[in-house]
Amino acid sequence: MRCRLLCFWVGTALLGSACLGPPRPFSPLAEAAGRNDVAAMKAMLAAAPLTRADDPHGLLIWAARNGAADAIVFLASLGVDVNELDGGGNRWTPLQHAVHKEQSAAVRALLENGADPSLTDHPGAIIQGRLACSSWRPTAWTRRW
Repeated sequence: MRCRLLCFWVGTALLGSACLGPPRPFSPLAEAAGRNDVAAMKAMLAAAPLTRADDPHGLLIWAARNGAADAIVFLASLGVDVNELDGGGNRWTPLQHAVHKEQSAAVRALLENGADPSLTDHPGAIIQGRLACSSWRPTAWTRRW
């Protein structure tokens, strides 16, 4: 609880937005996206279509941070922008979140669905630079860009 309160305070007071945990409020749809349960996502969306109020971009970021490749492909097929910057202080794309969390499957799914690795974040860093400074050694398919 203390961590959540601190995260909320830092996110809202200093950055002007919520921290990048699961989309708020934490919904069953966000839970399914984070655990890569596309069948559950499809069932929920059959009952009620995806709207801006559901924060589709937040769902995509949550899936990227959790390595949920199938959820990423599904959300991209619904038209969620894989290159949209988040509202946090760093202004990261879902691809930058996946690289930060070392989620190879998510990185691959995002690249295959049109993610642009040349986009920069708020400090101006590109993903290649983040990889060069990281201890993570991605596989050969990530080196193609």
